[in-house]
Amino acid sequence: MTILSGCGGSTGNGATTANSVPAASFTLACTPSSFLGVRCGSGSCLLNSTGLWGDVQFSCAGTPAGVQCGFGPNPVFLPNGLTARTGFTVSADPAVAKGSAQVRIAAFLGGQQRTADVTFASPAVAPGPSGDTLTVYGCAGYAEGLPAAASLRAFSSTFVGAWANHNVGFNGFCREILADSDGWFVLEVPWRCVPEGGDVYLTSGGVATCTPVTFHRGGTVFAEVVGRGLGQTCP
Repeated sequence: MTILSGCGGSTGNGATTANSVPAASFTLACTPSSFLGVRCGSGSCLLNSTGLWGDVQFSCAGTPAGVQCGFGPNPVFLPNGLTARTGFTVSADPAVAKGSAQVRIAAFLGGQQRTADVTFASPAVAPGPSGDTLTVYGCAGYAEGLPAAASLRAFSSTFVGAWANHNVGFNGFCREILADSDGWFVLEVPWRCVPEGGDVYLTSGGVATCTPVTFHRGGTVFAEVVGRGLGQTCP
């Protein structure tokens, strides 16, 4: 009688396999995945870690002309084996972007990239020039949990202001308007605000912002304005 003996785990070619260890990785999921029939869109992106951790950097890839996107916070720290979240905004200048557009959100960590596609189609109509004023139009939102923003608040009814200096205060105030419920606004900045060719600073939600626009009489300009708190850095 022949007796066969040996160790388990043989691959049949003399090699022995150890228990496999999943490769370090992470996932990305952004919701909602489409904004149809709205003028300003915002949502959130969820990250999930499997053996990988660190600061995740976000960007938009292949964004069509006239379409903007933003993130808050960016970067965001993803702990090992846990989840993290950031907010995102998408808006389109109706004077440039026509029909629907696809925005690809990209997240980078540890030499790896994950992407999520978001479709955006805006029915907004761009306003025309108005006399001696500068017409600023677009979408406005603000970061919640200031000054340490945990996520970007969805566009909602919020005041949008124009100032002659970056330090928000009563000195240098030019004009303020309440945005619509989806964040869409049209703000007429008077010519007395700053000299021709000077910078006008836009605010959203009554907090400081990183969005300067150049004043030109009778001009129009599209802007996505996301307010930031003191100590927060500009992108």
